[in-house]
Amino acid sequence: MYVVGAQSTGYGYGLRVEVRLKPDESLARVWSSADPRFGAYSADCTVAGGRLYVVHEGWGIAVFDLELNPLNHVGGSRGASATSVVSHGSYLYVAGCEFVESGYTRWRVEK
Repeated sequence: MYVVGAQSTGYGYGLRVEVRLKPDESLARVWSSADPRFGAYSADCTVAGGRLYVVHEGWGIAVFDLELNPLNHVGGSRGASATSVVSHGSYLYVAGCEFVESGYTRWRVEK
């Protein structure tokens, strides 16, 4: 089971990804980073094609193999936050919100 979230870095928060064993939810592996490209938290993840895709603050997608070795990082834009990711067929669908003028937000969905 994969769990995503945030971890205190001493001066803020950074991305944390865990692998937990299903029978007792014990921690098997962990990957974390204070790199600001990953934002302060991750919101969701999905497995597709033997890879783990993690969406996070700043509308970024971190890609790992199933052992939590980082493979790639795509995107990252201030003023937007990816909160959900699913896979269907050969596509990833990412949803979240982006912040626009006057403090308003609007939904954002990408394929």
